[in-house]
Amino acid sequence: MANPLHHWVGRNFRTIWVVDNVKTVIDVMSGEINAVGTKVQDGVAGEQRTRNYFIIDCWEVKLELQQTKLEALKAVLKMQAAVDDLVIPLTSTVGFAITFNDGTKDTVVLQDLSVDDWNFALPGRSDRNKFTLPMRANTFKILA
Repeated sequence: MANPLHHWVGRNFRTIWVVDNVKTVIDVMSGEINAVGTKVQDGVAGEQRTRNYFIIDCWEVKLELQQTKLEALKAVLKMQAAVDDLVIPLTSTVGFAITFNDGTKDTVVLQDLSVDDWNFALPGRSDRNKFTLPMRANTFKILA
């Protein structure tokens, strides 16, 4: 077994994207999640320092994918079709199942997603395909 003191790496997680109750396993090469919001400083009379806090508006998610099939692209186009048809947006969730080196597991979930300006690159003869998928989520949590 791997040394549990070593930090986990990309091979330790799987990614599942659920759009309109259809699950798709996506091969994420890399990704990042950023909190987006407003830094607030409230000066209160009589206090030595301002009260500092951060109001989160959403989480930006950027995934770099490679696809063996076109399931992720189909999910993006399905979500866009709902927007174009002016119907209720489809429910969408991305989950990252992480298995740590000591054998324990956690799942990070991003919910209520909207897809931003994505990019689907067509590879050259010996290059791998690349799908850049930026999204915004309203909910970010670790499942218990």
